[in-house]
Amino acid sequence: MTVWRIAGISLLHFVVQLVVGATVFAMSMGRFDTGAPASFIERALDFLMNVLWLPLALPLVKVWHWNSGFPLEHIPLLLNSIVWGIVLSWSWARWKARRSA
Repeated sequence: MTVWRIAGISLLHFVVQLVVGATVFAMSMGRFDTGAPASFIERALDFLMNVLWLPLALPLVKVWHWNSGFPLEHIPLLLNSIVWGIVLSWSWARWKARRSA
């Protein structure tokens, strides 16, 4: 596993989870006053966001009630992305090793 591969995967995961989270938030705020139910796309993106926030960010956000402000509130997301980067990089290297063996 290389550090650059882990960093690249972690950065990509971090950006994707932020974009999906912001999109879900914007969609839910767009229908906030109307009381309309969530669309299929919004529910699908919400499910994707919850998957991307596992295994660390989703539980940490549920218990982290400390209003920390901009840089600190992204720590759970950043740690979560690093975990995803390590696991995906390790899985990729293992898959390549098994395939070539």
